[in-house]
Amino acid sequence: MVATEARSAAPVYASLARRLAAFGVDYGVIAAYMAVLALVAMALGAGDGRWDRAFAHPVGGQVLSFLVLTLPVIVYFALFESAALQATPGKRLLRIRVAAPGAGRLPRHRAFARAALKFLPWEISHGALRHTPGWPGDVEAVPAAVWLAFGLAWLLAGAYVALPLFDTRGRTPYDRLAGSVVIVDGPAGTDSFRRTTASP
Repeated sequence: MVATEARSAAPVYASLARRLAAFGVDYGVIAAYMAVLALVAMALGAGDGRWDRAFAHPVGGQVLSFLVLTLPVIVYFALFESAALQATPGKRLLRIRVAAPGAGRLPRHRAFARAALKFLPWEISHGALRHTPGWPGDVEAVPAAVWLAFGLAWLLAGAYVALPLFDTRGRTPYDRLAGSVVIVDGPAGTDSFRRTTASP
């Protein structure tokens, strides 16, 4: 009954600090998954370097890394945030959830679009690294196109962090494009990271 009343009340939008704290928890899950991938890569590539050869080509390596790393991370966020609880483990721990306007559940296709846009800077930077001559060993002269890609990735990442500070609902660019908000899941008075609710 209390949870129902809390969800029906006017939403309190999650602060940037609270969202970053939740992402930090989720990144721990991602880091554990990356560690498992590294162990698998070592096992598959032991002795003949098959894994290294698979990742050597800039385009092929980018596609493979997307399939085994970026895509599972997108699926992790999209499925959790479009499920009944509307939150990843990190968001559950910090008592926040992703919602459509009006605090309803975000449709799954919009949750996937949101997660894909969220990790776009990450994927762009990975692509830029793979097109850096000599990477990951002795890096040679970096082409201008690679610098532009890095700049775009950092520009997007900066916008993701800065723009919520100027939005009354704390929305990132990917929140705006996906039509989502991140709200506190519980009585506003217990939220130490509270963001004051304001009209858009």
